[in-house]
Amino acid sequence: MVNSHRNGPEMMFYDPPDSDQLEELQELNLLFLIYLRSCAREGGDCLGIPTGTAARLRELSMTALQAMSDFPRSLFNVELHNISAAREHFELPHTALEQSRQALTLTVLHSAWNMSRNREFQARMFLRLSATETRRLRTIPLSELPLLAARPGRLTCAFPGARALWITLISRTETEMPRALRMIALHPDAEFRPVRQAISLHHL
Repeated sequence: MVNSHRNGPEMMFYDPPDSDQLEELQELNLLFLIYLRSCAREGGDCLGIPTGTAARLRELSMTALQAMSDFPRSLFNVELHNISAAREHFELPHTALEQSRQALTLTVLHSAWNMSRNREFQARMFLRLSATETRRLRTIPLSELPLLAARPGRLTCAFPGARALWITLISRTETEMPRALRMIALHPDAEFRPVRQAISLHHL
């Protein structure tokens, strides 16, 4: 077992989860990818996806997005800072993309909220939430999640510096997730060393 820097010294590197545990995560990843594809097609903000990869998303089929969603970590980050300030400010969406973003963010937050209360390990492993973030999320009433979802920047692209990793995911044609991608996803330092790890995928 290996300690994770983000998740604190008590968070260890465990064996890969089974398919049942991954189902909810894959659904969230798919919703996120569908939203990113819409943003790429309409010229919207793609939430920090590496430069040059957004254009590749435009023509992807649903089958391709589903293949990408099998990545066993969230392809998005949930930002849980400034929660108190978010409770005091509700921003109404002005465009269809903004409405979709808020709906997606609320869906992700609701799943994260449930995980933090009932399956903390999954919240920390799949969503990369720290112990502090899961404790903070547990204290929020369910009725306040829409306020959190309304804040721009709450949801961002994971691995924003890992262009090679994203291109590898977008270019996948296999029916099974390659072992190398699974190892990257399950490594506790994946968020901190994405570029070096992803580049090696092109040599597989």
